Amino acid sequence: MLQHCYYYNKITGLSRRITIHEMLRRADINNEVFRSMKNSLYRTEDHRIPMVLVKKGAHKGFRRKGSITERNSFNSRGERESFTHQGNKDVFLAMKEFDIIFNNQKVRLYIDYAESEKMISCNNSKYEIDIYYKLNKTIPAEYYERWNGELFVELFHTCEVKYKQAEDFSIEGNALFEYKIPDNARFFDNITDSGYKTWVDTLVSRNKRNGVEGFLISGSKKENYKWHCSKNGNPTFK
Repeated sequence: MLQHCYYYNKITGLSRRITIHEMLRRADINNEVFRSMKNSLYRTEDHRIPMVLVKKGAHKGFRRKGSITERNSFNSRGERESFTHQGNKDVFLAMKEFDIIFNNQKVRLYIDYAESEKMISCNNSKYEIDIYYKLNKTIPAEYYERWNGELFVELFHTCEVKYKQAEDFSIEGNALFEYKIPDNARFFDNITDSGYKTWVDTLVSRNKRNGVEGFLISGSKKENYKWHCSKNGNPTFK
């Protein structure tokens, strides 16, 4: 979640950098100026990539605004993201050491660095990834080498990983792990800020205790749950 973006003033034609703290202060006033600014937020000064303000949750900030069409040049959930999806991203950002389980295999991750909504170019397509991990090490150690010290994680609540994304990551050899958010990890829209933090802490403890089970849908053919050959001749998840 970005902590700053740019407000584009349509009257003056000028852009200026604005932080999440300034926007939150203006949100408390809830006046006409704030509403105007909220609808004119962009990632950069050229005001080509619209952003949306996120006021609730542990990681307040700005995220890319989604499109209601499929004609955007990147793959982003943006404003279509559910609160449960957002909450579980905060959970995965907070975990520094935990197990992932796939295809009857367990791998312990030691996280060096975590990033949410990372943009990545993969096989000439751009994707916005829920969670990116730069790994410090893994147990067994072979996975660190096999995954080039990186793991990309997609959380499935309302959106599954699409066929093309699985294929693109397979072609590039990037390790992509998909986790289906269970019903008992939901975040309700009326949760308070303190309740949100408590629930994040609870889910972090649960996941560290039990591990996170999902599918490694790209990486090496040996590691994956189920593969088939695509029309282009590339092995990918089915």
